[in-house]
Amino acid sequence: MQLTEENLVDSIEKDYLGENKKLSKLIDILNSLNSNVVISIDGNWGIGKTIFVKQLELINKKKNLNTLNKNSAKKFKNNYIVFLL
Repeated sequence: MQLTEENLVDSIEKDYLGENKKLSKLIDILNSLNSNVVISIDGNWGIGKTIFVKQLELINKKKNLNTLNKNSAKKFKNNYIVFLL
């Protein structure tokens, strides 16, 4: 799969890889924090780290993405910036 915005939106809305629960959980954890943090996502090559972070980044940037908890996503968008190094 190419990492186009259209493909990422589709992968979130249809949850092909079953990652939405993990995305929601990470967003809930981030929303519960009271201080600045840096998070590193580590794993073996090919496990899907880039897609996961790109999905998280898209949720953070996109206004009308029909997925996940809208209140959590809104708080996440207002409080965090997601980027890849």
